Amino acid sequence: MQWFTGNSPAEGATDYMLDHFLAHDLELRSALAAVESEDYERWKVKTAANRVQREAAERALARYADQAVKAKSELLHHRDAIREGGGIPPHLPSPLADVDPPDTDTTEENDL
Repeated sequence: MQWFTGNSPAEGATDYMLDHFLAHDLELRSALAAVESEDYERWKVKTAANRVQREAAERALARYADQAVKAKSELLHHRDAIREGGGIPPHLPSPLADVDPPDTDTTEENDL
């Protein structure tokens, strides 16, 4: 039961679908945090009072943008694995709507 709820590793478990859903949740939270931080740093760049603040915000913006790209890539990997296993990936919040390619079947869990 602890494995099912994600409170312990899936040692010896053969249900990789659950592993992908748990990893999906982790990557979704990481990607969402990176995207939100990227948006905040973009605002800081626009509203910086001086060159030093703007340059610091630009460096942070680049760092968060890189993190967002990596997290979205990992998220897409788990979404693809869920689809390949016959599952339907969870709904994505609107800031992450660009994770799935346009040609992907966008049937989500809420559409069932």
